[in-house]
Amino acid sequence: MNIFHFHPDTGEYLGQGIADRDPLDSDRYLIPYNATTEEPPTIGSNKVRVHLDGDWSVQDDYRGTEYWLDGQRFEITEIGEVVPEDAVLTDPGPPVLSLEEQRAVAVLPKPAFCRALKDLGVLPPLEAAAALRGEWPPTFASYTSGMSDDDAAEAEMTWVEATNIHYSHPTLQALALSHAGGDPAQATIILDQIYGITP
Repeated sequence: MNIFHFHPDTGEYLGQGIADRDPLDSDRYLIPYNATTEEPPTIGSNKVRVHLDGDWSVQDDYRGTEYWLDGQRFEITEIGEVVPEDAVLTDPGPPVLSLEEQRAVAVLPKPAFCRALKDLGVLPPLEAAAALRGEWPPTFASYTSGMSDDDAAEAEMTWVEATNIHYSHPTLQALALSHAGGDPAQATIILDQIYGITP
Protein backbone atom coordinates (compact mmCIF):
# COMPACT_ATOMS: atom_id res chain seq x y z
CA MET A 1 0.00 0.00 0.00
CA ASN A 2 1.31 3.42 -0.96
CA ILE A 3 1.57 6.07 1.73
CA PHE A 4 2.44 9.73 1.44
CA HIS A 5 4.56 11.49 4.07
CA PHE A 6 4.18 15.10 5.13
CA HIS A 7 6.10 17.46 7.39
CA PRO A 8 4.98 17.34 11.02
CA ASP A 9 4.95 21.14 11.37
CA THR A 10 4.12 22.60 7.96
CA GLY A 11 2.21 19.65 6.46
CA GLU A 12 4.36 19.94 3.33
CA TYR A 13 4.47 16.80 1.17
CA LEU A 14 7.79 15.00 1.69
CA GLY A 15 7.53 11.91 -0.46
CA GLN A 16 5.98 8.53 -1.12
CA GLY A 17 6.57 5.23 0.68
CA ILE A 18 5.18 1.72 1.14
CA ALA A 19 3.25 0.90 4.29
CA ASP A 20 4.28 -2.12 6.32
CA ARG A 21 1.72 -4.80 7.14
CA ASP A 22 0.61 -5.07 10.71
CA PRO A 23 2.49 -8.10 12.10
CA LEU A 24 -0.52 -8.89 14.31
CA ASP A 25 -3.09 -8.58 11.54
CA SER A 26 -1.98 -9.27 7.96
CA ASP A 27 -5.11 -7.61 6.57
CA ARG A 28 -4.12 -4.26 8.05
CA TYR A 29 -1.32 -1.82 7.25
CA LEU A 30 0.68 0.34 9.62
CA ILE A 31 0.27 4.01 8.72
CA PRO A 32 2.95 6.07 10.44
CA TYR A 33 2.29 9.40 12.06
CA ASN A 34 2.51 12.26 9.51
CA ALA A 35 1.55 9.97 6.64
CA THR A 36 -1.65 9.29 4.76
CA THR A 37 -2.95 6.87 2.15
CA GLU A 38 -4.65 9.72 0.33
CA GLU A 39 -2.65 10.63 -2.75
CA PRO A 40 -1.63 14.31 -2.92
CA PRO A 41 -2.82 16.46 -5.83
CA THR A 42 -0.61 17.36 -8.78
CA ILE A 43 0.86 20.85 -8.72
CA GLY A 44 2.45 23.45 -11.00
CA SER A 45 5.38 25.78 -10.44
CA ASN A 46 5.56 27.83 -7.24
CA LYS A 47 3.02 25.56 -5.58
CA VAL A 48 3.33 23.05 -2.74
CA ARG A 49 1.09 20.24 -1.48
CA VAL A 50 0.17 20.62 2.18
CA HIS A 51 -1.67 18.12 4.37
CA LEU A 52 -3.55 19.90 7.16
CA ASP A 53 -6.70 19.00 9.08
CA GLY A 54 -6.87 15.57 7.43
CA ASP A 55 -6.82 16.71 3.82
CA TRP A 56 -4.46 17.89 1.09
CA SER A 57 -4.45 21.45 -0.21
CA VAL A 58 -2.35 23.32 -2.75
CA GLN A 59 -0.64 26.49 -1.52
CA ASP A 60 1.69 29.10 -2.98
CA ASP A 61 5.38 28.36 -2.52
CA TYR A 62 7.77 31.21 -3.25
CA ARG A 63 10.26 30.37 -0.51
CA GLY A 64 13.72 31.70 -1.35
CA THR A 65 12.33 34.42 -3.60
CA GLU A 66 13.89 37.85 -3.01
CA TYR A 67 11.99 41.05 -3.64
CA TRP A 68 12.41 44.76 -2.95
CA LEU A 69 9.73 47.03 -1.55
CA ASP A 70 10.19 50.69 -0.65
CA GLY A 71 13.94 50.30 -1.06
CA GLN A 72 14.19 47.34 1.33
CA ARG A 73 15.14 43.76 0.48
CA PHE A 74 12.94 40.88 1.64
CA GLU A 75 13.09 37.10 1.24
CA ILE A 76 10.07 34.81 1.38
CA THR A 77 10.56 32.05 3.94
CA GLU A 78 7.03 30.75 4.58
CA ILE A 79 4.62 28.60 2.60
CA GLY A 80 1.68 30.68 1.39
CA GLU A 81 3.59 33.96 1.40
CA VAL A 82 3.54 35.75 -1.96
CA VAL A 83 5.38 38.69 -3.50
CA PRO A 84 3.43 41.93 -2.88
CA GLU A 85 1.91 43.48 -5.99
CA ASP A 86 3.98 46.67 -5.81
CA ALA A 87 7.30 44.87 -5.17
CA VAL A 88 10.08 44.34 -7.72
CA LEU A 89 12.19 41.19 -8.13
CA THR A 90 15.48 42.91 -8.99
CA ASP A 91 17.52 45.24 -6.81
CA PRO A 92 16.51 48.76 -7.87
CA GLY A 93 19.79 50.14 -6.51
CA PRO A 94 20.08 53.32 -4.48
CA PRO A 95 17.22 55.80 -4.79
CA VAL A 96 17.60 58.65 -7.24
CA LEU A 97 17.94 61.81 -5.19
CA SER A 98 16.59 65.18 -6.20
CA LEU A 99 19.06 68.04 -6.64
CA GLU A 100 18.19 69.43 -3.22
CA GLU A 101 18.56 65.99 -1.60
CA GLN A 102 21.97 65.54 -3.24
CA ARG A 103 23.10 68.87 -1.85
CA ALA A 104 21.74 68.07 1.60
CA VAL A 105 23.77 64.84 1.90
CA ALA A 106 26.88 65.79 -0.10
CA VAL A 107 30.13 65.45 1.84
CA LEU A 108 33.81 65.33 0.91
CA PRO A 109 36.85 64.35 2.96
CA LYS A 110 38.97 67.44 3.62
CA PRO A 111 41.80 66.32 1.23
CA ALA A 112 39.36 65.88 -1.68
CA PHE A 113 37.66 69.18 -0.82
CA CYS A 114 40.97 71.09 -0.77
CA ARG A 115 42.02 69.47 -4.05
CA ALA A 116 38.72 70.53 -5.63
CA LEU A 117 39.25 74.11 -4.42
CA LYS A 118 42.67 74.11 -6.08
CA ASP A 119 41.48 72.48 -9.31
CA LEU A 120 38.61 74.95 -9.67
CA GLY A 121 40.86 77.92 -8.95
CA VAL A 122 39.00 78.86 -5.75
CA LEU A 123 42.29 78.63 -3.85
CA PRO A 124 45.83 79.04 -5.19
CA PRO A 125 47.84 75.79 -4.94
CA LEU A 126 49.90 76.84 -1.92
CA GLU A 127 46.82 78.00 -0.05
CA ALA A 128 45.05 74.71 -0.85
CA ALA A 129 48.00 72.80 0.58
CA ALA A 130 47.96 75.02 3.69
CA ALA A 131 44.19 74.52 4.03
CA LEU A 132 44.71 70.76 3.97
CA ARG A 133 47.10 71.12 6.91
CA GLY A 134 44.30 72.88 8.78
CA GLU A 135 45.47 76.44 8.23
CA TRP A 136 42.99 79.21 7.48
CA PRO A 137 43.71 80.31 3.87
CA PRO A 138 44.17 84.06 3.27
CA THR A 139 41.53 83.81 0.51
CA PHE A 140 39.01 83.03 3.26
CA ALA A 141 40.00 86.14 5.20
CA SER A 142 37.43 88.29 3.42
CA TYR A 143 34.74 86.05 4.83
CA THR A 144 35.81 86.51 8.45
CA SER A 145 36.80 90.19 8.14
CA GLY A 146 33.27 91.37 8.89
CA MET A 147 32.78 89.00 11.85
CA SER A 148 33.21 89.53 15.52
CA ASP A 149 36.40 88.08 16.94
CA ASP A 150 34.44 85.24 18.57
CA ASP A 151 32.63 84.29 15.35
CA ALA A 152 35.81 84.51 13.28
CA ALA A 153 37.65 82.31 15.76
CA GLU A 154 34.77 79.80 15.74
CA ALA A 155 34.83 79.62 11.93
CA GLU A 156 38.58 79.01 11.87
CA MET A 157 38.42 76.39 14.64
CA THR A 158 35.60 74.61 12.82
CA TRP A 159 37.85 74.41 9.75
CA VAL A 160 40.84 73.12 11.70
CA GLU A 161 38.77 70.40 13.44
CA ALA A 162 36.92 69.26 10.32
CA THR A 163 37.80 65.95 8.65
CA ASN A 164 34.79 65.93 6.33
CA ILE A 165 33.33 69.00 4.66
CA HIS A 166 29.54 69.01 4.29
CA TYR A 167 27.91 70.94 1.46
CA SER A 168 25.14 72.16 3.73
CA HIS A 169 27.37 73.42 6.58
CA PRO A 170 26.55 77.09 7.31
CA THR A 171 30.23 78.11 7.37
CA LEU A 172 30.81 76.64 3.92
CA GLN A 173 27.63 78.24 2.60
CA ALA A 174 28.81 81.62 3.87
CA LEU A 175 32.32 81.12 2.41
CA ALA A 176 30.83 80.25 -0.99
CA LEU A 177 28.54 83.27 -0.87
CA SER A 178 31.50 85.52 0.01
CA HIS A 179 33.61 84.06 -2.80
CA ALA A 180 30.71 84.59 -5.23
CA GLY A 181 30.48 88.27 -4.32
CA GLY A 182 27.17 87.80 -2.52
CA ASP A 183 25.44 86.13 -5.50
CA PRO A 184 23.52 83.05 -4.13
CA ALA A 185 23.11 81.48 -7.58
CA GLN A 186 26.83 81.75 -8.29
CA ALA A 187 27.64 80.37 -4.82
CA THR A 188 25.48 77.33 -5.57
CA ILE A 189 27.23 76.80 -8.90
CA ILE A 190 30.63 76.88 -7.16
CA LEU A 191 29.55 74.38 -4.53
CA ASP A 192 27.95 72.09 -7.11
CA GLN A 193 31.25 72.06 -9.02
CA ILE A 194 33.24 71.28 -5.87
CA TYR A 195 30.98 68.36 -4.94
CA GLY A 196 30.51 67.07 -8.49
CA ILE A 197 26.77 67.70 -8.52
CA THR A 198 25.24 68.17 -11.96
CA PRO A 199 22.04 70.24 -12.00
